[in-house]
Amino acid sequence: MHLPKFAPPQQFDGTMKDTKSFVSSFILHIYGRKAEFPSNELKIMFALSYIQVGTVQYWKNEAINLIAARQEPFKDFKDFIAQMEAQFSDLSPKATTIRKLKTLQQGSSSVDEYILQFKAKASQTDLGDTTLVEYLKARLNPTLFKSIYQLPVMPETLKEWYEWAQKLDWQYRQEQAESKLLGHSHTMHKPHKTTGGGHKRAQAQLLANAVTPNAHMPQMHQHQLQNSDAMDVD
Repeated sequence: MHLPKFAPPQQFDGTMKDTKSFVSSFILHIYGRKAEFPSNELKIMFALSYIQVGTVQYWKNEAINLIAARQEPFKDFKDFIAQMEAQFSDLSPKATTIRKLKTLQQGSSSVDEYILQFKAKASQTDLGDTTLVEYLKARLNPTLFKSIYQLPVMPETLKEWYEWAQKLDWQYRQEQAESKLLGHSHTMHKPHKTTGGGHKRAQAQLLANAVTPNAHMPQMHQHQLQNSDAMDVD
């Protein structure tokens, strides 16, 4: 019988945040190849073989010594998993998840990626939709956040926030891609800046023109002004 291929479990060093992933990885492998693990002992020994580094090896070595001495430190495979999670997992997983949820940010990633991560963490809490909406919108990209608040009718439920965020984010990214393809430029024209010295010189020239108009008058007009002055003297 040809058994399907399953990725081997990851190495485990006792890090709290990796415990769940490690347990899931060896359960997947063992149950995917049940024929190779007919007994609880084989399942447990296989899982222990992937504990290779870190202080968790002391726990592993003690367990192996007890098994070798036929003292049965674990009732069965389920008890092994329970003891391992109790020893190395987070004692307050919900509180930890809520802290992670509060600091999760969209940043420059797509809103689809952000919502996927958000949903994964939210499912591990017992928070209501009202609270989750506040957490979700607080960490959206600022431009997307503003776009949602400019809608004629604001989304109210968590589902509506997901839908509008995804719709507007897609529209924005589509517009950016098409603008780039069509060669549209969104660069705004900036007013010409005049240096301080040049500005002062221009003001001085304007003032000079205003107080000495004769310098720019036609010669005939100047001559008429001179004759008028002479008549006034007489």
